[in-house]
Amino acid sequence: MYKGVLFFDYDGTLVDKNEKIFFPTEKTISSLKNLQNNGYALCLATGRSLSYVPECGIDFDCMITNNGGYTFYKNEVLCKKPFDKSIVNEMFDYCSHNDIIAVGENENSCYCNNIKSPMFLEKIHMFNLTEDLFKQYNGEEEDIYKFFIIYPDHSYFKKFEEKFSSRTKITLPHLGLTSCDINPIGVSKQYGVDAILKRFSLTKENAYAFGDGGNDIDMLLAVKNSVVMGHHSPLLDGKGDFVTDTVKNEGIYKALLHYQLLEE
Repeated sequence: MYKGVLFFDYDGTLVDKNEKIFFPTEKTISSLKNLQNNGYALCLATGRSLSYVPECGIDFDCMITNNGGYTFYKNEVLCKKPFDKSIVNEMFDYCSHNDIIAVGENENSCYCNNIKSPMFLEKIHMFNLTEDLFKQYNGEEEDIYKFFIIYPDHSYFKKFEEKFSSRTKITLPHLGLTSCDINPIGVSKQYGVDAILKRFSLTKENAYAFGDGGNDIDMLLAVKNSVVMGHHSPLLDGKGDFVTDTVKNEGIYKALLHYQLLEE
């Protein structure tokens, strides 16, 4: 079916909000199209919900969304794992009573406990997102695959962690950020990687992963060929077998040259 598959994180890997690069560069787009033409599958592996994955000029063959909570190939759902409904309600309730913004996500919708909060609006604008992508949470009974929380300072996170860390998988944020992702126990991007490799009958030797943050660690460890971006979280120090350049300096293209997947 495919010669191999490449897994790409989005924020910090294909784009870089700190450099105001909100869409992949033209060189990245053309390089990935060449790979597809040569028989490789492209997979987006993101913490984002499908509902706010932007059209970015790359026609991905498959997607791992919500940090592995919801993974699909074309119209085929390969794996999904929602939270138990009781813990969804408990986390929303706890956050609403403790000045923490909570956003619960599935493939179609993102629900926020305080959609008018300046703290929430500042965070989504940082990622070039708009308010209309989110809805006010009113006890909806839909599946939720991922939470992200935003808190005033780290002391709020520590209390949240004490209460929920034994029952959820909490991904630590980049240093200095007052937000983090939460998934059901057992869910990570590796969960999606494994499902895609099985679906395509590929081994990890034919797989490549690119990332920059704490939620990419499991994915990088799940493949033979792992690339850490030039700007990355200290959590990734010593991880991966190749550290490439930054998004601004065409790190994706340079990594593809390193692995001889492209020619100059």
